[in-house]
Amino acid sequence: YSPQTYRTLFYTLLEKVNFLEIPEMQALGRFCCVDGSVFPAMITMTWAVYQQKRNAIKLHLAFELNRMIPTQFLSTEANDSERMILRQMLEAGITYIADRGYVCFELFHDIGARQAYFIIRGTSNLLYDICETLPVEVPAQWDKFFTGVADRKIRLTNDAHQHAYRLVSFVAMGEYFSLITNRFDLKTSEIIMLYAYRWQVELIFRFLKRTMNGLHLMCHHPSGIETQFTLYMISYLLLLHFKQHCAP
Repeated sequence: YSPQTYRTLFYTLLEKVNFLEIPEMQALGRFCCVDGSVFPAMITMTWAVYQQKRNAIKLHLAFELNRMIPTQFLSTEANDSERMILRQMLEAGITYIADRGYVCFELFHDIGARQAYFIIRGTSNLLYDICETLPVEVPAQWDKFFTGVADRKIRLTNDAHQHAYRLVSFVAMGEYFSLITNRFDLKTSEIIMLYAYRWQVELIFRFLKRTMNGLHLMCHHPSGIETQFTLYMISYLLLLHFKQHCAP
C-alpha cells in the first residue's frame, strides 16, 4: 500500500479524535517540540547516507505539547538538515521549542516571517548586544534549583536582519542555559518551563525505538520505512486515546 494511505489515516485521527489538552499550556498558545533522531540502517541501504561505514535514517518529529501527541513527521537519510525540515513544518501561530542544533539566524528570521514563534537553546559562543534588561519573573521557591536567572532584550551581533530577540539565561544543576525566543509576552518562568518540556520529544523517540521496537526496520525501501513510522504514529494516537477514554 502507498504510505500516503496511512498518512491520510493519521491526519484523520488528528482531526476527528478529541484528545485531552493541558489547559494551563493552552492558555499560553500552541507549542511543538521539534527534533530528529537517528535510526540505524543496513549497509545495503545505500540511499541512507550517514557515515563512511555506517548507514542510517533520521526521523524528524514535531510533538505538540498541548495534547502530547505527534502532529508532523518525516523520515529521511540521516544527513538531511533538521533546520531544513523544520522550515517545511512551520505553521503560523505555533511556538517551536528546540535544542542547540537549530540555532541559525536565517531560521530565526524565517520562523518570524511565517508568523510563528520559537524557544531555542543558544550556543555557548553566541555574540549579542543587550538592548534592555527585562524584569525576571520566577516563583520564589525556584531559587533552590536555579541561579543567575537573567532576562534581556538583545540583538545578535552577526544577524544580518538585526531582529530584536529575548534571551533568558540561568544555571541549573551546574549547567548554563541560554534560551533565545521571540515571545516577549511570556513570563521568565514560563519560558524556562516550556523549554523543560522539550524532553517530551526525547521520550517519544525512546518509546518508538524501545517499546515499539523501531530500531528493527521491517523494510529497506524509503516508502516502506515511511509506512512503518506512520503505523507507529497511528498506534501512539490510538493508545493515548484508549488511555484517556478509560481514565476515570
